[in-house]
Amino acid sequence: MGIAWPVLFITIIVVAGMIGPPTHSAAEELAALAAPGSRRLDMFMHMLVSIIGLLGIGWCVGLSKLLQASGPSRSATLAATFGVAGFVILAAVSVVQGSVFAGMGEQYAKLTSDADKNAAVAMFRALRRIDLGLDFTWDIFISSSMILFSVSMLRNLHFGKLWGIGGLLIAAFLFGRDLWSAPHPSDPDLSFLALIWIAAVGIQMLRRVGRVSAT
Repeated sequence: MGIAWPVLFITIIVVAGMIGPPTHSAAEELAALAAPGSRRLDMFMHMLVSIIGLLGIGWCVGLSKLLQASGPSRSATLAATFGVAGFVILAAVSVVQGSVFAGMGEQYAKLTSDADKNAAVAMFRALRRIDLGLDFTWDIFISSSMILFSVSMLRNLHFGKLWGIGGLLIAAFLFGRDLWSAPHPSDPDLSFLALIWIAAVGIQMLRRVGRVSAT
């Protein structure tokens, strides 16, 4: 699961950028969502992201168990708790965002006057503010989880200082950028650094679990 969800997340982002119409404003985004096919496709992509949240929960629980295989660790337990909460938020945000996009696109398609369309665009911008707040909440939880997992790795037999320090530096760097740009996402988006670390941790988990099972 540690390998699956970051790979799926990157794939969905790339595919969405390739198949979706290019938009540069809220008005253009609503106009694109006015087409029934675009709304269905957008909702489907959001549902896939929510499924990734479920895979992320499995990653957090599995990593916590591996880190505590040789003894209890408060940091690993807290990391799993924050991580599970973060991925629940991710799943909820994705479903709610997809529903809002679909609903606003459907209503926008029925509007005829420019005044009504301008009002819909203003409402759409206001609703996106909620998305930004929830997205930043996800950043807080997942960054905290990553930092605590990294601390637990520092003296762990299955990982060690290299994994722990690497995770700490990446999480602290990305969260610092998010704090600076909040409530807006940091630009450029460098979250792929965390995804690479998570995927690498997932590979290490599989290797270590295989060795433990063999013995």
